[in-house]
Amino acid sequence: MIPPHGGMSPTSRPHSPRRLSDASLHERPLEMPLPLPPRAHAPYDTMFFRIDIIERLEVSVTGANERIEWANVEGADEVFTPEFLEYFVAAHDEFAGRVRDLRAKRAKAIRMAIEDGVMPGHLPPSEATTTDWRAPPVPDDLKQPGIEITGPASVTNMFINALNPGPDGERAVGDLDDDEDAAGHRLIDTVTATRNRLAAVERTLEYHDEARGRHYAIEEGPLPFFMHRERGLQLDEPEMTIDRKPVS
Repeated sequence: MIPPHGGMSPTSRPHSPRRLSDASLHERPLEMPLPLPPRAHAPYDTMFFRIDIIERLEVSVTGANERIEWANVEGADEVFTPEFLEYFVAAHDEFAGRVRDLRAKRAKAIRMAIEDGVMPGHLPPSEATTTDWRAPPVPDDLKQPGIEITGPASVTNMFINALNPGPDGERAVGDLDDDEDAAGHRLIDTVTATRNRLAAVERTLEYHDEARGRHYAIEEGPLPFFMHRERGLQLDEPEMTIDRKPVS
């Protein structure tokens, strides 16, 4: 059973990377994003993360557990396995510089629009805009007509209700668990949402509301297909750091 915002889990697997204490979160200065670049003129270019780069990441980071720290939130040891930490550090090393670059360009564009009245222009012509191309076929799950529901996966009872049939017995076809607009942006929210998604797929997700005397559990039948909306790259996570810098 997982409570709405984290709770004790009998399956937690403790291991030994360093953790951020509550005091260190306030006392130790964390290095924030790079300062804004010198002024320039529009247009601005942009970059996107390609899935093929993610798939071929070299997950062989030496000493990943020595580089990464996080606040001791409930359930973190269950989610942050040694294998995940190595992969996460490898992804950070691959993309962190590009994230900082994108954030600096975004800040520059906003500043120029507000202070100088220079609005962002269109990107220059590229292969994407001057050649013929076709997107891959839409997965069959996304072609099904029906109800699609969205909400935070970190609020356990709400997440269970989203996955279960409604009062009329009809179940949503798709569920968009939204870690950007609908969810909190604390580490505990991210960890709880991850644990809830896994428990839902394994059909073990439950929650008991003592105050209201209500019990929530996943009902029998096919689950909605999952879609995930991640929090924005413009947000730092000060409760998790790599090389003493907050991750995004």
